[in-house]
Amino acid sequence: MFKHLLRTLFALCAVFSIAACSSDSDAPEVQAQTTLNLQLKVVPENIQVKEYKNLTINFKELNTGFTTTQELKNTNSLKTVLPMGTYNITVEGSIVYSDNSVATEAKVGGAQTGMVINGTEQTKTIDISMKAGSSDLILEEVFYTGTTTPQGAMYFGDQYFKITNNTDKTLYADGMLLIQSAFMTNEKQDYSPNITGTTFSAGAIIRIPGNGTTYPVLPGASIIIAEDAINHKEFNPSSINLSHANFQIFKEDSDDIDNPAVPKMANVFEKW
Repeated sequence: MFKHLLRTLFALCAVFSIAACSSDSDAPEVQAQTTLNLQLKVVPENIQVKEYKNLTINFKELNTGFTTTQELKNTNSLKTVLPMGTYNITVEGSIVYSDNSVATEAKVGGAQTGMVINGTEQTKTIDISMKAGSSDLILEEVFYTGTTTPQGAMYFGDQYFKITNNTDKTLYADGMLLIQSAFMTNEKQDYSPNITGTTFSAGAIIRIPGNGTTYPVLPGASIIIAEDAINHKEFNPSSINLSHANFQIFKEDSDDIDNPAVPKMANVFEKW
């Protein structure tokens, strides 16, 4: 009887042991985590921030798809714990800054792709910058790559800008400036002093004419500024018709094409 009892106990222990081993092997692996100290810095640095009203930070881990959102109020610093990985991070929000001693509110945003977060603790910084106001015209499209002819050659005469009114009220394009940078990103140079981080240097400036109310742009509507305001399909069947553009870029002292039916942009500085 005693031996039978011992065999039963041994059998039960074996069952419990197998069950315990099985439970351990099926348990999900605990993913390593990192304490992240994140600092959001407004650029350029000469902007005098008076208040960080609210900031929303979205994290997405690229391998697992893990996502999380953090909200900040009255601060630009975040301390959070995240699973180790490679993240895309976006920031949206608003700040109050000093503009000629006047407190002005502005929307800000920023993004960082492929940020590696690992180790026990890390400190990272993401630059955020002010967005163009939603109450103004926006530059929706810059078409500069040209089109391909049926023979495989490149045709560049059909370049244009598209300006859009993304608000719910009528805006006026009169006096709007398009400014071409004097510093080209494909021409690496050492500037002294190096002002490229805080200053925009103009190589050419053109302006939409008008007296302030000459060229209304209705809500949701767009205007086209063409390099050459002609029907480019006559020269390249794969191109587009820009003969009905709203404005044309015209150089008086060159062999440029003039469409008398389309108003000319004013050349303020140098040649576009």
